[in-house]
Amino acid sequence: MSKRKNPNQREKWKELYTNISKKRTGKKSGLGNSAPEVLTVQRLSAEVEGKCKKYSRIGALTMVPFGEELSMENVKKACSKHFNVSKHMECDVLAGERGPSYTDINQISNLKLLHMRFVEKSYSVEVNDREVKPEVVVPSSSSTSFPKNWWETAPLRASSSPCASSSPCISKMPAPVPLSAMMNLGKFIPPKLSRGLVTLQLEDFSVEEKKWLDPFDVRLSLKREKFASGGFRDAFECTALSGLKGRFVLKKYKEDQVQSIIANFGSLEIHTRKVVQMHALARHFTKCLSNEIPPDFGTSFLYNKLYYGKLDEQCITIEQYLDGDFRKYINNTGEIIVSDGSDLALKSEMFSHYTYIKSGKRLMVLDIQGAGYSLCDPEIASAEFTDTDDNIFFCNGNLSHDAIYSFVSQHVCNQFCKLLHLHEK
Repeated sequence: MSKRKNPNQREKWKELYTNISKKRTGKKSGLGNSAPEVLTVQRLSAEVEGKCKKYSRIGALTMVPFGEELSMENVKKACSKHFNVSKHMECDVLAGERGPSYTDINQISNLKLLHMRFVEKSYSVEVNDREVKPEVVVPSSSSTSFPKNWWETAPLRASSSPCASSSPCISKMPAPVPLSAMMNLGKFIPPKLSRGLVTLQLEDFSVEEKKWLDPFDVRLSLKREKFASGGFRDAFECTALSGLKGRFVLKKYKEDQVQSIIANFGSLEIHTRKVVQMHALARHFTKCLSNEIPPDFGTSFLYNKLYYGKLDEQCITIEQYLDGDFRKYINNTGEIIVSDGSDLALKSEMFSHYTYIKSGKRLMVLDIQGAGYSLCDPEIASAEFTDTDDNIFFCNGNLSHDAIYSFVSQHVCNQFCKLLHLHEK
């Protein structure tokens, strides 16, 4: 006698099999109505960057408190509040680092990770399928007084300019285009972009605390062509748009120097971080000197801050742009290049002498160069070339006791050395 399965039992087995399959694959039939208590968010840059045309990551993953009814508006409000963005910015939820933008909460299949950026709000209105600028309705001139802050509550209306109509409006005659130029437009014309926008995370080193400080975000307008080149690195001018203020110089390693640096220091990151640490120590020396000089010494030197970062996965440094005539006074070999008797030349020698005495004759700041009293790109020569683990002290320009001996053999104490009593030590 054959056994036949009950149809109801067959349906139950089919439903159980479907549920198990969904559980294994993680597939769900939508987000449902339940809202998470927190959202895991990756903030991205406002514009795409680099060759891959991706939105760059800004900071690490962030937990954003939520607990509201699940809707696109509430998600955007929670993120805007958490990141404390300006009221003139709005949140744009993206499907990933390449986009596109989500417009409805039902488009999001997984809330485990959200990508978002913040862009400026658009205040324009649409009239007859054309975008026109809004116009504030000013109270009638017959009114004797205006209410306080009337412009904030005044209604908006579309501009009544001729171009707001549905008919085409030409403000001026277009310039004539020759036939040969028209045909050239059928060929590919590569863009000539002199600048690009980049978003970086920078780090600063504190000599006093002997540690790296928390990273912070900056957005830069970076020139694509280098304006200067040294022995190891190329220099590019950039302007800070957020995070910092003013003009800066971004320096990255030359391709033909990378392997030698890795061979001596293990990695580019180790060497680049040591460059920032060395620069911070040289800056510390100038700050100490400023506190010790007598009134008749005059102006003293100062190194600006140097920051560590990465651009396209390559280690870079960023420092403030120096205006003025650039000049080098002492080389990293210890050779005194300028000996014209000027205050800058004499104080350069005094400064190297000062760092040697201040360090207990264990190191000397050399490669003294810059614009006026603003210095940059120091090198430090150490009396001992390596530590107990056979690692090189400081950086690639450390020529150790050879550079120190070269300077000491040439230097003659001047009036600025004597003001600080260096000649007695």
